[in-house]
Amino acid sequence: KISGAAMDAGETLLNLLYFWYDVKTCRMTTRDRLKSTHILTCWKDIWFAKGEQQTKMDQTLEGYRASIDQLVDYKPENTLEKIGMIILYDQLTRNIFRGTPRAYEYDHIAFSLAKSIVDSGEYETLELQYKLTVLMSFIHSEDLEIQKRLESTLLPALRNTINIDPNLLAAINKIAMNHRERVLLFGRIPERTRIRGGQLTNEEVNYLENVY
Repeated sequence: KISGAAMDAGETLLNLLYFWYDVKTCRMTTRDRLKSTHILTCWKDIWFAKGEQQTKMDQTLEGYRASIDQLVDYKPENTLEKIGMIILYDQLTRNIFRGTPRAYEYDHIAFSLAKSIVDSGEYETLELQYKLTVLMSFIHSEDLEIQKRLESTLLPALRNTINIDPNLLAAINKIAMNHRERVLLFGRIPERTRIRGGQLTNEEVNYLENVY
């Protein structure tokens, strides 16, 4: 028997999937294929929105603030729920808590779920939009070994996706390179260190001055 709390959690995560992938359907599965151009629109307008669109998205995503605390101990019952939780704890936290240490506080929850999907081999069978969600959790890692695994296995598999939009692929490669470069150079991501109140090295300060 499924408890009411589990049903509510499942519904919350499913609704988040509808929103995040901008789909309107009564049922989602891991085999739902979205066009690469549709995913690129999600990337620009929802996932990595800028300017006024970012403000709009931040306001919309505020509706999930309570869910971050409520679902922190929830055990997802299927792959779609895992993906929903990765979105919640890897992506939405970065919007809702932007510029504060809490933006990264839940990364371990998302990464644990993403890693379980990759380790089980299920990553290879997922459609592109779901692969990207799993991939982002790896990209966000400050662990060099995880960055190496990302570059040696996960990204090459993604780059071989048939009919992937070249602009989408370029965006993925850029964000992956930006994170990997910082971890390779410093063993961490300096912007996060600054937000957490940590001390930057002179090299990190110079690097950020050149980047920005």
